[in-house]
Amino acid sequence: MNQKTILLVDDDDISNILNKMIINIADPDINLIVYSNALDALEYLQDKKITLPDYILLDINMPVMNGWQFAQKCSENFPNVKIAILSSSDNSEDIDKINGFKNIVQYIIKPMSIESFNELNKN
Repeated sequence: MNQKTILLVDDDDISNILNKMIINIADPDINLIVYSNALDALEYLQDKKITLPDYILLDINMPVMNGWQFAQKCSENFPNVKIAILSSSDNSEDIDKINGFKNIVQYIIKPMSIESFNELNKN
């Protein structure tokens, strides 16, 4: 079985620590790559076109480039990479906005739970 790779893109250090712990508990074999800046994460993806991650866990509200802008770039350049939005927003407009992106497969309201991660990891 191939090792899964997840790219976590979130500017909140506390969320990143929590998400790393949850992912490690749920599946310690996952290769987790973390970026706190969406622009840096996009540059990483462009450098790694051959070995793209299986999933991207993506925050919405970030400086420089927000999650929606990042998701748009991903859908244009990496349409097969699955994205799960990680957000503290339970705003129905944000949740409905994922329908405009074919590669966004899940909307997870922070904090991410082991159950919501396992649901994503089944795909």
